[in-house]
Amino acid sequence: MQYTVFFLAFITLGTPGQSFIAYIDTGSATLWMPDSTCLNGTAEQCGDFCQLVPVDTCTKFCLKKCCQSATQKAISKFRASGGGCATKNRFDSSKSSTYVADGSGFSITYQTGTVTGFLGSDTLCIPGTQLCIKNQKFGQVTKIGGGFVSQPIDGILGLAFPSLAYDHITPPVFNAINQGLLDQPIFTIYMGHNGPTVQENGGMITFGGLDTVNCAPQVDYVNLISATYFMFKMTGVAAGSYSISGKSWNTVSMTSAAYIGGPKAVVEKLAAQVGARYNPQYQSYFIDCDAVSPDVQFTINGKHYNITATNYIVANGPGPCMFSFFGSQGGGFMPTWMLGPPMIREYCQVYDVDKERLGFAKAKAASA
Repeated sequence: MQYTVFFLAFITLGTPGQSFIAYIDTGSATLWMPDSTCLNGTAEQCGDFCQLVPVDTCTKFCLKKCCQSATQKAISKFRASGGGCATKNRFDSSKSSTYVADGSGFSITYQTGTVTGFLGSDTLCIPGTQLCIKNQKFGQVTKIGGGFVSQPIDGILGLAFPSLAYDHITPPVFNAINQGLLDQPIFTIYMGHNGPTVQENGGMITFGGLDTVNCAPQVDYVNLISATYFMFKMTGVAAGSYSISGKSWNTVSMTSAAYIGGPKAVVEKLAAQVGARYNPQYQSYFIDCDAVSPDVQFTINGKHYNITATNYIVANGPGPCMFSFFGSQGGGFMPTWMLGPPMIREYCQVYDVDKERLGFAKAKAASA
């Protein structure tokens, strides 16, 4: 599978800043990066990311010695080395004048594995902006789960509410708000269409305001169920001649969901309408890359949101494309639907953490 579903950003930690590749995750709320003491590797080694990007990108975000042979290799060439950190950029606290040790232990379990280590605080900056957040507490990982080894990331930048953070640590966005660094207590995510995002601009995160360059000015909001995930109610879904309404599904906007997940029976109906076929070997739906298929429509807060085939048909190398929906099991307080990149590429997501609501604005690229 190609890595077109990863939404990555450059960040720096410490003074002077040490560069990292962060996985943007609205489904969690903790920042963590590998520590220099992480197994199998020292802080001076080159992460695989630096070997995958063009030289001009590499020299901007990686150690100079790592960019001598940087090429546009296929991202599937990531090595799966023993301890997990050998191919990652690692944080060296001894090289930062603003680092403050904490001493507390740290451990989080994800679907892809567990990361463990300890906590520390330092300055977090977003390169290319003026946003630098002082005294940001984060996890310094000394052991990383196997599922993270081959992923093109160093660590995770969680953007959800503090109630989801490890030990209720103040997440970066909320820390920025508390320090008066944002014009508005919101952030906007625009995600570009499919493409090799290690080589292209895959999207934009706008902290403190709306993205007026990539997103339409009209924003429609829905209130969140609670201040945990960015979870709200969705009442209906349709495609072609199939529709179902009158529901009250718990639904989340999640950059880390990869695709769109929903009830298995409903996803099967949608797949039939768009002409996708299920392959049990890969547990995925496949569809002709040139298929002329109907929109998939979601009903949220009385408004209809259409996902076009351009955004739900995903290239998968040679052969057929993928229908970027999957059947999932939710229920209770857990989400029934997870709206990942196909939805976010169609509609910019405006995360209003102060009023606890989520906004949708048509992506200008999707409108073109």
